[in-house]
Amino acid sequence: MKSDKLEEIKHIKSKLYYTWNTFFARFGNLTDVQIETIPRILNKKNLIIISSTASGKTEAVIAPSIERFKKEKWNGLSILYIVPTRALANDIYLRLEGQLRDLGINCEYKHGDKPNINYKNLPELLITTSESLDSLLCRHSDIFDNLKILIVDEIHFFDNTYRGDQLRVLIKRLRNLIKNDFNTYLLSATVADPKDVGKRYMEDFETVRVDVRKNIEYQIIKDLKEIKNIVREKGLKKLLSFCNYRESTERLKFELEPLLKFFNFVVHHGNLDRKLRREAEKVLRESRYSVCISTSTLEVGIDIGTIDCVFLYEIPWSLFSLTQRIGRGNRKSMNIFSLGYVENDEEEIILRNMYEMVKRGEYIKEEYKSDYSVIVQQIFSILYQFPEGVIYEDLYSLVKDLCDEEIFTEILDYILEEEYIHHKGNKYYLSTEIRDLGDRGKIHSNIPDNFEYKVIDVSSGKEIGKLSGFFDEVFILAGNCWKVYRIDEERKIILVKKIKASGTIPSFERKRTFGAYLKYLPENVKELMIKC
Repeated sequence: MKSDKLEEIKHIKSKLYYTWNTFFARFGNLTDVQIETIPRILNKKNLIIISSTASGKTEAVIAPSIERFKKEKWNGLSILYIVPTRALANDIYLRLEGQLRDLGINCEYKHGDKPNINYKNLPELLITTSESLDSLLCRHSDIFDNLKILIVDEIHFFDNTYRGDQLRVLIKRLRNLIKNDFNTYLLSATVADPKDVGKRYMEDFETVRVDVRKNIEYQIIKDLKEIKNIVREKGLKKLLSFCNYRESTERLKFELEPLLKFFNFVVHHGNLDRKLRREAEKVLRESRYSVCISTSTLEVGIDIGTIDCVFLYEIPWSLFSLTQRIGRGNRKSMNIFSLGYVENDEEEIILRNMYEMVKRGEYIKEEYKSDYSVIVQQIFSILYQFPEGVIYEDLYSLVKDLCDEEIFTEILDYILEEEYIHHKGNKYYLSTEIRDLGDRGKIHSNIPDNFEYKVIDVSSGKEIGKLSGFFDEVFILAGNCWKVYRIDEERKIILVKKIKASGTIPSFERKRTFGAYLKYLPENVKELMIKC
């Protein structure tokens, strides 16, 4: 290690009077992202931090945040840690709780599976999801009076989606509540344009980008039976397989078990009970020979131990998703091995190109488009928070980053006309119907219950596959080109006919899905969103 880097680490160590021993003493060293990040956080800078998985981003943010907590003698709930999934909230809590307890810091987590915290004895650090934050703002906004730091993990999971737009408004609502502004830190391993992402959630920020390029070895197979020989030849003991659909995880388990008879098989997806999901994670961590078949629920940085191979049963939705998935392999090593399964030459070309782009560190910047369904959801949430009513100007100021005033007025007039809200004097109020939904906790999430369609060939009556979100009139699926014949919205079925033509590939690129509150938008606004 160069002497100047040693001096830098020595200097940072001197600044971490309370937290060095707890977080870094056992390593005696700091990673590059920690060297770049810690001084900036101690100097109260807002940051977006981009670095590979297992590079120490969490400690890079938590250690200096706790150092500030101790030195500046903060009280009450001071640090809010937002994550995209319940599983990641559980994992971050398990990773941090013991260390923070040793430092006299109380850490808690809250989400749909664990909805309660002690409001009379608040934790100093709270880990939660954006939907739970929405609920807290509506019911217990006073708990954020002492907030000093907001951390958003895996920001790429949120950004440019309805959940990211909801989070943008929630952060603005937090800032309106708190007299002294808080510092904001966004974390990710995969963001194409950090400055573009960062400006949507904060002002006056710096970018920390540390590229740690890992060696990626991959093989692509067209016959699942090949996996048996590959496992034997490479001595693989732990495999994590990713599927795009819950149904696929169940099907793959059935197909792989006869091939790998000595392995323990588990399935992990959002429809499973949380106890079963935790058991699956435990098996993957502790069993010597194990295969876990998961949807994107294990795509984020949950601790699942050392993985010898990441198997992609279906082509990931995007380069970002592929990076996250293969990044779960050999997290503490510079070498990653991945297997990809395809059904035809066309899919092989797509997947091979994706692998090679990730190896080169290339990511495609996506054009940002706001989701107007969030405007309705947030109007309901804000009016629930303030039953005494809210004036037009205050409502629009909170959501104006998502739309112009003409669109906002059109949406507001529509939900007023439909009697979801009421107008009296110069203020707006929730209807009894929507307030009842709020009382049942049904207005804080904009996640659709199910936005997945079965694709059925009208000629044979056979199911071809499934699509989520939106798709063109002519698209490619299962190596063939299909034209939409009819869509049955009630049964969520797309009837198609095979044609000889070219089309888009909806399964192999990131497609926008819209929030559940799309149904509350006027028809012309819905059409505007879908066309965009």
